[in-house]
Amino acid sequence: MARVRAKAGIEVRAEVGVKPKEAPGGKLSSLGAEMIAGLDALIATIEAGEPIEGRFTVRTLKLDLRTAPMVAADVQRVREAMGASQAVLALFLGVSPGTVRGWEQGARPVPMIASRFLEEIEADPSIWRRRIESSVAGPGRATS
Repeated sequence: MARVRAKAGIEVRAEVGVKPKEAPGGKLSSLGAEMIAGLDALIATIEAGEPIEGRFTVRTLKLDLRTAPMVAADVQRVREAMGASQAVLALFLGVSPGTVRGWEQGARPVPMIASRFLEEIEADPSIWRRRIESSVAGPGRATS
């Protein structure tokens, strides 16, 4: 097994000599064969101690996934954009209505995970409004 530590602390392991699963009929698809050939080339490069950047395309992405903490007015704004009551938003987020009420009154801080989800909701509230509408139990629909 070849083992390499990448710059970001990610360990790459490749086991040599493992036979790939074949498609029904005993043959790999052209995509499967191409993938196996690419992995074989990666293994050979790693085992030779060559930098993979010299032989393969390596991309580094910098993502800014920080979320601004939400405050009372933010929670209320997002909830109203969804067209939801505090109770419905609470059910949707998996918290109690008292928790949502506490956020909206500024009595409780909004956890970062909730802020992140509320930020996603705010990006396109119509998607979430439709999700709520499709979940409403009507005649003949179960509520549990």
